[in-house]
Amino acid sequence: MNFESCGPFEFPRDRAKHWRTEFWEEVEYVWEGLSNAVGCYAFCIDNGRKIRPWYVGKTLAQGGFQDEIFTPHKLDHYSSILVPGDAHKSYRRGKPSIILFPLVTATWRLSENRSSSEAYVDWLETTLIGMALSRNPEIANTSKTRFHREVYVNGIIGGQFQGRPSDGANFARRTFRAE
Repeated sequence: MNFESCGPFEFPRDRAKHWRTEFWEEVEYVWEGLSNAVGCYAFCIDNGRKIRPWYVGKTLAQGGFQDEIFTPHKLDHYSSILVPGDAHKSYRRGKPSIILFPLVTATWRLSENRSSSEAYVDWLETTLIGMALSRNPEIANTSKTRFHREVYVNGIIGGQFQGRPSDGANFARRTFRAE
């Protein structure tokens, strides 16, 4: 199974009357049919120095990304992250964006395979949540974060160890982490 990375697509802070239409027109301009594709997505904020992922989700819905990304529940997540005036959260003042990860065929066309691709989309969502959590411990996701928050493997997963890492931890880090 293959997934493409599309975006970023700017999420407007001041959502005017036709913001959704404009958003999906931009998505469709990039790749016709992308708004109805299945896969995963991530809401993030780019402040120029750092891009922080804040929420990761998936869709297998018939209407694809368009039916999933802006449900009231998701908009509540995004709005709570974009709270203005919180001085110690200055990184939230960056540009909010959404990245789409559509499922594609072996020939890199948008896949319409919803039923047999569910496990792959679910796996990608779980993986992206773990990656997002490692970059931003404050992500809005609560499901699929338990093991990422509770499991520690010295040298490669988590950051609980105090003191000098063991030789095994250093070797494990060199083996499993991209540097």
